Amino acid sequence: MLPAERPLTASFSRQVKVLVKEGRELAEGYASLTERMLKFGQRFRAAWDEARRLDGSPNGSHQRYLRDELAKAVRTTNKTVWSQWVAIGGEAKALLRHTEALPPQRDSLYEIALAVREKRPVENWIRKGNLSAESTVAQVRSLRKGLRRQKRQRSYLATVTLCFQDYTTAAGVLEAVVESDGDFRVKSRQAFVDAIKALLGAERYAGCRRRFNDATTTATDESVSS
Repeated sequence: MLPAERPLTASFSRQVKVLVKEGRELAEGYASLTERMLKFGQRFRAAWDEARRLDGSPNGSHQRYLRDELAKAVRTTNKTVWSQWVAIGGEAKALLRHTEALPPQRDSLYEIALAVREKRPVENWIRKGNLSAESTVAQVRSLRKGLRRQKRQRSYLATVTLCFQDYTTAAGVLEAVVESDGDFRVKSRQAFVDAIKALLGAERYAGCRRRFNDATTTATDESVSS
């Protein structure tokens, strides 16, 4: 017989409620920080464009003044960081509608800004939950570049070895097997692949070509793995 369940204590209930409140404040803080970063980028871009307009040439006095003054605030003179802020500021207007779903990190916001510029489906990523405030830089970059985890290659463990006098004979005997719907891979010397191509013709061979993607080996026999 199972022991009776212990009742929820008032002290633990209060502890959890405090934790929930802090969690909500943290989530709101993420959104607030993201919004501030986007607006900073927006103003940064505007100031940079204005400095270039006033100077009329690269590295003018207004641009140098902007870099020198802001370097004290952002604590870097790294040109890559400056380029990131310019890119973020250029797409901030579109991103400000989604502050709750964007990670409050400069590198991540930069990747998202590039995605907007490249007309990638950022809103779809947000709607499907692929992009959120918890997304890492690597995850955002993968979304932008369309990278997906490759499916694990199927393992074929049962191997059958058949020996023939020549590759043409092997192709004739195995013709129906190669074109069947069975789930298998063929490993062979290139000579066998050439014999199959010659027997089937280009159109028929195209239908079963997937079986020979890793066909050529240094083996001395023909193997049909299923």
